[in-house]
Amino acid sequence: MEAGPANDAVALVAGLLGELRKAPPTPPAPIDLRRARDEWLRRLQAAKRSESAITAYRIAIDDLLAWCGDRGRSVFEEATIVDYLAD
Repeated sequence: MEAGPANDAVALVAGLLGELRKAPPTPPAPIDLRRARDEWLRRLQAAKRSESAITAYRIAIDDLLAWCGDRGRSVFEEATIVDYLAD
């Protein structure tokens, strides 16, 4: 076979098809939202936020997580946040 643009395209396609045959990447571990909340609240404490502000954030986050859990909704979807705020 001669080298040229057609052969380069074939080699490119063959390489891409080879990539498709590989096993899909392992999905990331699920995020523990309560742990993430606690870490964020600790950062707020370190930033010297008031205790009342930290308590208000904790209550608001807990309410959102409970609302999502009760309805089987994902906190990572915009529609969920819109519906939560409307509720």
